[in-house]
Amino acid sequence: MSETLKIIGLMSGTSMDGIDASFVETDGDTYLKNISNHYIKYNKNEKIKLFEIQEKYLTDFVKKKDATAYDEIITNLHCQAIKKIAINHKIDFVGFHGQTVLHNANKKISLQLGNPQKLSNLTNLKIISCFRADDINKGGQGAPLAPIFHKFLIKKNKLELPSLFLNIGGVSNITYYDKEHLIGFDVGPGNGLIDLYMRSKFNKNYDQNGEKASFGIINEDFINKFKLNKFHKLSYPKSLDIMSFKKEYNELLSYDLKANDVLATLTELTVISIQNSLDILPKKIKDFVIVGGGLHNKYLINRLKQTIDARFIFPKEISLDEDFVESEMIAYISARKIKNLPVTFPHTTGVTKPLVIGKIFYPIKNH
Repeated sequence: MSETLKIIGLMSGTSMDGIDASFVETDGDTYLKNISNHYIKYNKNEKIKLFEIQEKYLTDFVKKKDATAYDEIITNLHCQAIKKIAINHKIDFVGFHGQTVLHNANKKISLQLGNPQKLSNLTNLKIISCFRADDINKGGQGAPLAPIFHKFLIKKNKLELPSLFLNIGGVSNITYYDKEHLIGFDVGPGNGLIDLYMRSKFNKNYDQNGEKASFGIINEDFINKFKLNKFHKLSYPKSLDIMSFKKEYNELLSYDLKANDVLATLTELTVISIQNSLDILPKKIKDFVIVGGGLHNKYLINRLKQTIDARFIFPKEISLDEDFVESEMIAYISARKIKNLPVTFPHTTGVTKPLVIGKIFYPIKNH
């Protein structure tokens, strides 16, 4: 084990619930010890505004870069998260991902709200940020960032290879590792479309335990059409935005289905996408670890168990806090920046060679 660093990792995912903060000690390689986790919840108005930006105003938002007000709100909320931890601890660095509101690999855009320089000034700490933009600027797709961290967890927990990590967030993404290959890519919808329907139809943030979907009937006609979507056949690397399948979502809404049937069908899109992703991997997987918000959707997890032949492993079985895997990941890849270790690879984001990514921001006095 090389010299360790004490780092706060900050992550706010595409579900836009709030900010996960993990304080860890790590060398960015073979060692990580979690010291504490904290959560800052977005209030209702903040969430509404973020979803408006995401769903309705993306084109103008990107053209105008009219993000100043929300950069400030996101920055201040992350500052609160840091201060909760920094009261009692010496911090070497803070890894700051920011709030993603748009990711389009084809257009070479990945837009995260939050101002890392201002966060550094406010906290008087060194901030490591701009991971996705840095990868895109160097020829990658900017996502996924997690595979190198998942590889660390697979090795640490001595999982049987080939192993796969599935993260079900707004979008679903996977990491595959078999000792020879490290592969990562976005596979299709995660919770994003289900949550979108729940907000518009029921004014709820998600389908708790997948209960409404569990009473629905899957529309096989729509599923068969979805299976033909060209994205499934694309080779990795490949990445998605949470709204990448909005066209399919709108088409499903035109089917005149009961709400439960819509939710059952949307959930099946997630299942089908994950199944299809396994078909393009080098070998059949043995150990299958699920993380992310979709883990709480019991109906979705049961559907996956019915369709995937592998040993299912849940975070608690390998001493992982399921709600803070991604914030730990941000801390880990931040340490790799300091140690000059690569984070993205040809078979994860499509870069031509393994890349060290991220930018370091130092506090500016008299700002």
